Amino acid sequence: MQTKKDHFVVCGLGSLGQHCVVALKGFGVSVIGIEQIPPNKWEINNLPKLLEELIIGDCCQDEILVQANVKECRAVLIVTSDEEVNAQTALAVRNINPHTRIVARSAQENLNSLLSQQLGNFFADEPTQLTASAFALAGLGDETLGFFYLDGQRFQVIRHSIKPGDRWCNTSFLYELNSLNRRLLHHFSNEDISSFHNFHQWEAEAIVRQGDTLIYIETVEEFYLSKVPQKKASYQRLSKWRKILKYFLTNLKTELKQIWQLTFLRQVRRVALVSSAIVLVLLITGTFLFRQYYPDTNLLYAFYATAILLLGGYADLFGEFEPIAKIPWWLQSFSLGLTVIGTIFVGILYALITETLLSAEFEFIRTRPPIPKQDHFVIIGLDRVGQRVAVFLKEFKQSLVGITFNSEIDRTILPNIPIIIDNLKNALSQANLATAKSVVITTDNEMLNLEIALMARAINPQIRLVIGSYGKNLSNYLSHLLTNSQILGAYAVAADAFAGAAFGENIISLFRHNNETILVTEYQVENND
Repeated sequence: MQTKKDHFVVCGLGSLGQHCVVALKGFGVSVIGIEQIPPNKWEINNLPKLLEELIIGDCCQDEILVQANVKECRAVLIVTSDEEVNAQTALAVRNINPHTRIVARSAQENLNSLLSQQLGNFFADEPTQLTASAFALAGLGDETLGFFYLDGQRFQVIRHSIKPGDRWCNTSFLYELNSLNRRLLHHFSNEDISSFHNFHQWEAEAIVRQGDTLIYIETVEEFYLSKVPQKKASYQRLSKWRKILKYFLTNLKTELKQIWQLTFLRQVRRVALVSSAIVLVLLITGTFLFRQYYPDTNLLYAFYATAILLLGGYADLFGEFEPIAKIPWWLQSFSLGLTVIGTIFVGILYALITETLLSAEFEFIRTRPPIPKQDHFVIIGLDRVGQRVAVFLKEFKQSLVGITFNSEIDRTILPNIPIIIDNLKNALSQANLATAKSVVITTDNEMLNLEIALMARAINPQIRLVIGSYGKNLSNYLSHLLTNSQILGAYAVAADAFAGAAFGENIISLFRHNNETILVTEYQVENND
């Protein structure tokens, strides 16, 4: 029987489950797998040999979980493709073992939160959503490795190559780089730049030289890109004044826009009030004149007649061809004027009411920004992953355009970026792909991703490609076929996070470096760790 400290159970041995087994075996623990129908060919070669035992059966059933020794295991990873099965299995596991760690695959954020409160010691996420930050960072380039929030504070992980002019070059020891808002994680000398193993393996007394590479984490007020420390104080002051001027101009533009919008709204309200006042005055005046100069009517009917005229009913009252002797000619002319004026002002009121209702319902006033002309990101696929990638890139003040082939997409999502809804060929043409900086492809159709990547590279041979992949073999082929591209195996990256969560870690964020997954975690140390 396995002991609690090294015994794990993986329910569901699809692509994500197989990668989870590999990630767990990297920690030297034993793993039991549960799969209802084993595949004819495993995605991970010789996967059954990595397992202590392979149990064929339904992981929702108590007897199958008991057979997998869930009563004594440290953690259960429930990663089938059916979220309902995952939820049922989580409940069954907690019924058998009140204390074991449960890691589940689920995109239902509200349900995940409720289950965490009820079950305790529970972690759940969707692998494609968990890797959204990795997609965004891959599109940004090599300078910014990672970013995350902790207790409301922004943290950023930077990979910085030392160049001539850097204020640290030949003037600072490595330990001097540490400050209240910065911690050095790793240092590569010019000779061993490709030999990355672990963080914090650097000589404190070493001097920073040209060509060295530093990896450090720092607190920031807002996320940024490619911030290079310079020696020259004059350049720093100039950069500072540029930032101040840019901030001032941006705020000025925002204030002028708000003033214009406020002025426009005030003008609309002023027109509505003036129109209402004129109609009211004409209604009162017409009622008085008809009562005064038409002896066969009373006050109420005079009011009705004036209202009918204001609503365009002149023909209803004066439609006969013969002249009406009882009503003076000037009063009939005034009545015609009432109809004309009333038609104009009532039409204005109808238009204002209609515009208000449509604006409130469909937000027509808030238009999307124009498609960027150059140095922008093109995000193809606006499902949950694509939307999260867009949000991350917006935090870095990047210009974006989104492309989706789903005509039924919610038109209110991502209101601050332009969105193109069209077929593939037309969409790429409209997105100014020839002058774009990066293309991030996040659809779940691998053949479509391959087609998009090849078309994008044909349009712009220098463009940076980030391609989502869900199969190991295709990832290998694409990496050799497309240079200057990053192929992110969503399941392989997410499996590292799921394995980390199985050891009790709270996964705050993740990023990729040198083809390795780096987890930012909050970890509670237990006995025998």
